[in-house]
Amino acid sequence: MRTSTGEIDLKKIGFIGLGRMGRPMATNLVKKGFALLVLDINRAAVDTLTGAGATAGASIADIARQCDIVVTMLPSAIEVEAVAFGPDGVFAHAAPGSLFMDMSTIDPLATDRLAQAASARGLSMVDAPVGRLAEHADRGESLFMVGASDADFTRVKPLFDAMGTATYHCGPVGSGGRTKLVNNYVAITLTQVNAEALALSQRFGLDLVKTMQVLLGTSANNGQLRMNFPSKVLAGDTLDRSPAGPHPFPPEATWNFTQHAPFSTFYETNRRSVYLMVLRNRRHPFLGLFDGADPNASTPERQVTTVPTQALYFMNDPFFHRQATAFADRLL
Repeated sequence: MRTSTGEIDLKKIGFIGLGRMGRPMATNLVKKGFALLVLDINRAAVDTLTGAGATAGASIADIARQCDIVVTMLPSAIEVEAVAFGPDGVFAHAAPGSLFMDMSTIDPLATDRLAQAASARGLSMVDAPVGRLAEHADRGESLFMVGASDADFTRVKPLFDAMGTATYHCGPVGSGGRTKLVNNYVAITLTQVNAEALALSQRFGLDLVKTMQVLLGTSANNGQLRMNFPSKVLAGDTLDRSPAGPHPFPPEATWNFTQHAPFSTFYETNRRSVYLMVLRNRRHPFLGLFDGADPNASTPERQVTTVPTQALYFMNDPFFHRQATAFADRLL
């Protein structure tokens, strides 16, 4: 909001979207002294933030009217555009000069549409998707890729400082999301290579622990292998090394792709079959770039399934087994 002298008061921020990433980000803002108006379809998430000192917003329009800066952290472009557009959306109720900052990872063409619409209404737009994992967000150690004008970047930089430890101004609005896609492209590629390599190790009959120790001790080491595979693929649950059987996916004609809802499918949680998202990525590979390789389940439903919606687990897809077998047969 604006003070009596017309200056912008950064301590009044609207925050919409309190999922697995948004909740700790908003919490860190509160801890750093920002007065937050928060909103989420999950009332329990709102209650958590109000318990930490935030105020519950009555509606999107209510938040837009009260705050000079409105932040969104939502699953996909569908939700972001629903919040921004329409008679009850942010753009219809925000005062000229207000700033809309989307921190979701969405289609950059949607970001372009939002930026154009915001400009037409006298609003500023920043896109700032988040890097690193949910546990980093918990600790206030996130990384931000920001697309903004110089003035808008300066305006929102205190928020990034409160929520993370690394902020990169990547260029004008739209640059943040495009940088995130480049980052995710590399992360997903590494994930797939790691999975094929571990499948090959099993085809050779190698000890999985010793193989991992070697890989982590050489230049083959990478962030996915170091962080996500030990904690999410190889830890706790039984690793199913057999080729995957028929997938219990719904009929392909019924698939409705969004960032976080590729299928409505659940699997036994005691089996780490590592094929899980390959079929979706084959059919529409570009969508994988919006997911990254970190399955941060943001709802209780997704936390009890080994298909939390993102492209981490490949190893038991028959395609990778065939590739590993063919490669091994040339060497055996």
